[in-house]
Amino acid sequence: DKLVIPQNSDINIGIIKLPSISNFSDFDPLENEESINISWIKKSQDLRNFDLIIIPGSKQTIKDQKFLNESGLQNNIQIYSQKKGNILGICGGLQMLGHYLEDPYLKEGSNNLNKENMKGIGLLPIKTIFNKQKTTKQLRCESKWPCEAKIEGFEIHNGVSNLINNLDNHNVLPLYNKKGLGWYLQNGKKSTVAGTYIHGIFENDYWRNSYLNMIREQKGLPILDNISKNYRIKQESIINNLAHQFTKYINISLIIN
Repeated sequence: DKLVIPQNSDINIGIIKLPSISNFSDFDPLENEESINISWIKKSQDLRNFDLIIIPGSKQTIKDQKFLNESGLQNNIQIYSQKKGNILGICGGLQMLGHYLEDPYLKEGSNNLNKENMKGIGLLPIKTIFNKQKTTKQLRCESKWPCEAKIEGFEIHNGVSNLINNLDNHNVLPLYNKKGLGWYLQNGKKSTVAGTYIHGIFENDYWRNSYLNMIREQKGLPILDNISKNYRIKQESIINNLAHQFTKYINISLIIN
């Protein structure tokens, strides 16, 4: 189940392998980090050896929420949170971290028998309602945690999430300066739950380095000023090299004609 096993890794990250997982590219910047060991999690297991659990995006959030519940992974994640672990949900992962999921238009893997509220993992006091129209847009904003930084990324989701007023949410804070893009909850110094609607969040170098340094500090590891090279520069270099190899070995005129 290993995605990549770097030498001398300091941080162990587990990514939940959802049946309808989307946006694998969200994790490319983490693969670029030599200090990280990443593993795919496909079945129920003790998660205490991981420093961070990521619940990724999903093409069918309701369907994947059922998978978490029926596989036992939902219970594993809840226990992990109680044991002072770090959890990050991205898009569908954010939605599943909430208390309720409502799919009135059957957009996210529901059927006519369960159009009513479905319970989520229950670690963030939010409710998500899935709309007919999907939100797809690039965005820029500023993060408030774990650092103040300019953030670039994109949204692609049906659901709209909001805090549930009648639940205890006074410890839950907005992750960004724009409303509805994410929240975080910090339990002491060694337990965090956060959710974001922003795909590509790890491509923001300063934010990623601050987040990873927070985990390093929890483990008693030294803080690193520059954990890795600028990811976007590396990404652009890879694309340019691919384009060069394509034009070198492919006769484009034969394809066009």
